[in-house]
Formats: sequence, C-alpha cells, structure tokens
Amino acid sequence: MNEDIKTSDTRIIACHTIQKELEHAMEVTGRVFPVTYLESRLHDTPKILNETLQQAVGEACRDGAGRILLGYATCGNSVAGLSTGTCEVILPRTDDCVTFFLGSMQRRRQMPAGTYYLTHGWLYDGGHGQAYYDEIMEKYGRETGEEIYEMMMENYENAALVDTHCYEMDALKKDARAFADCLGLELLQIDGSNTYLEQLLTGPWDEERFFVFPPGHVIGEEELTLP
Repeated sequence: MNEDIKTSDTRIIACHTIQKELEHAMEVTGRVFPVTYLESRLHDTPKILNETLQQAVGEACRDGAGRILLGYATCGNSVAGLSTGTCEVILPRTDDCVTFFLGSMQRRRQMPAGTYYLTHGWLYDGGHGQAYYDEIMEKYGRETGEEIYEMMMENYENAALVDTHCYEMDALKKDARAFADCLGLELLQIDGSNTYLEQLLTGPWDEERFFVFPPGHVIGEEELTLP
C-alpha cells in the first residue's frame, strides 16, 4: 500500500445499503472521508454497476483522490475489469456486504443454508427486503405480486436479522418479524459486527481481508479469489 497518500486524499465509493453502518464506522474511528453512495438496485445489472463504479472512480481520480475505499464486496465479480486510474483502490475481500457484518467469510460459511439476511439497509433500502416487496405489490397487485416474490424466495428457509450495533433495533426487529411472517420464513437474530468497515477506514489492509490494487491497474476476474 502507498503510505505517502494523505488522509485528505482519500475518497469512499459505497453501496447505499451500508450507509448506516459506514456513517457509524466513521463516527467511531474519527476517519471521516467524502462519500459517493450508489443505488443498491444497480446490483440487479452487474454490467451497469460496473460502468457506474468506473465512472465514480474516474470522478474521484479527477477530483484529486490518491486512494479510494470501496464500500463494496466482489458482488458477483461486478468489480472485474474496473480500472483504478490514478488511485490506489482498497476493496473488502468478501462475497457481499452481509459478510462485512458477520465479520468474515469463515463465519458466513458457518451460517445455515437458505438464509436471507437483514440489516437496516437490506430491509429498507430500495431493491431489497421490505422495500422491494412493497414495490412488487404496488406494481403487480397483491395476488400476482405475492406469487412473484414467493418464487424469488423459494430457496430461503430463514430470515436472519443481523445486529451490527449501529442503530436502535426495536423497530427493526418488529419490521423484520413482519417481513419474515409474510413470507413464511423463520426469523433468526444474529449478533454481528461493524469492525470490517472500521478497518476499511483505518487499515491495516491485510491480504486475508482486503484487496489492495495499485494505480494504473485493471482488476482481473482471476484476482478476485476469496479466503
């Protein structure tokens, strides 16, 4: 990693889904950087997500950034082919942002199969959870909408609410219960952590938990291996 880059030259590009946790991490660590949030529903089209990320990276480089912290995971290899431009780019070495809040890929793999994970962002942000459910109901009507959503969720048996310790949980627990009940899922509650995002802000960026890509680099799909 380039230790010569000043803190003031750091920018963050992050998925809107993790906004609550990222803001809390900045408050806890005191490492407050400019953030560009991208819509979570961009994940529905990996090619468009990749193009939007590339545009955001380019804008940060032109704005004088020396280092970009990506509040993303490999996200179905949506970051493959991304050019770092004139910046060093730090990326969490996980499959998706839920793994941030479970703490590691190892713990994620120990979780029950068929689990749909919920955090504040995954329940309320557009493109996920309750917000997406409501959108489908409004678009297709209750009967057709429920059929569509049930097909989408047919491989899930549980809904797991992850407490990231970044916000009050009482209202979230109530809404998560209602969401799980309407889909016939058993609701689990899991103790999570926000230390992954805190470490993204502060370092060190060890290779077990982070990718560190130098300036002038194009991220290859073969590089995006997970621990």
